Amino acid sequence: MDTPGRTTPSILAIGDIHGCARALDRLLELACPGDDTTVVVLGDAVDRGPQTPEVTEQLIRLQGAGRLVFLMGNHEELLLAARFDSGAFERWLAFGGRAVLHAYGSFDAIPPEHWRFWESAADFWETASAIFVHANLQPGVPLAEQRGEWLRWRPLTGDEPPHPSGRTVIAGHTRQRSGCPWTFPGWICIDTAACAGGWLTGLWLPTFRFVQTKQDSRDFRCGHIADGTVHFERTARPERSVAPFLRDEA
Repeated sequence: MDTPGRTTPSILAIGDIHGCARALDRLLELACPGDDTTVVVLGDAVDRGPQTPEVTEQLIRLQGAGRLVFLMGNHEELLLAARFDSGAFERWLAFGGRAVLHAYGSFDAIPPEHWRFWESAADFWETASAIFVHANLQPGVPLAEQRGEWLRWRPLTGDEPPHPSGRTVIAGHTRQRSGCPWTFPGWICIDTAACAGGWLTGLWLPTFRFVQTKQDSRDFRCGHIADGTVHFERTARPERSVAPFLRDEA
């Protein structure tokens, strides 16, 4: 864990992927995270979309390179519970799990290394300037004492107070069907409905610039967050200029 007081050169936070491997591959292609970049996936990489196996393989490769922080989402939590609990299995199927069964062929065909990867997910991650969590935080409760119900299941309302540390909380989970990141004082939500015809968002820190990609096309768009407002670029950007834009190098 990167704790307060330790500086991370750059971070690429990625919202809920939900089995959208083409959108993920495109996002990584455009953002070009280097060896000095930590990729933080905010959970819910599985279910709903058609390519959970491919997404998991891509994330395992990033983990093997020492560049990935993977957070536990509610979908990973329910998938892991479904392995040993028939009631949880039925809930998982109704919650987007059928797409996973179709992708792997059967539950028993899921490779052991994929199970190990999902089991390795962290509850949260923090730096000197930001806190990364899948869903939400219970006000007044220290990070280490947060309950899974809040970390993985509780949707944002917009009434959450800023974290007392003054750090920005970066979250997913609460789907923004508009495709636009949601920001309110102290918080940024980047679940932008990748698996429902929306966008997959990659937010670059410390610049708070972002790139968004689609599952069903090679379209992309860029923008930035400043003073609590999301700004999209009005003109199309050449692909080769996305990475310098995110880093504020051009």
